Amino acid sequence: MGNRHDREDEYVGSEERLRFLGPHRFTRNPQCLGNRILFVGANTITNSSLLWISHGLLILVFVVASESEEAWLEDQYGQVYREYRRDIPRFWLV
Repeated sequence: MGNRHDREDEYVGSEERLRFLGPHRFTRNPQCLGNRILFVGANTITNSSLLWISHGLLILVFVVASESEEAWLEDQYGQVYREYRRDIPRFWLV
């Protein structure tokens, strides 16, 4: 049995090329999609106004962070990333 680092090239970009495997085929930010689903579930179960507000603010942080990350990715990967960005939505279902 190997550890997760044995498969690192399957999900991590490199300086030479960008990889589009797994959930990144459907959304540029799968971790944000997962967090949004988790937040809606937790908020629905607890029905807490404070959670709705705090999770709304966290989602705003994810949006701002992804803007910064995408600028870096465009600088790093150029036209390849611009084509990926054109074809794949930032946040799936949005």
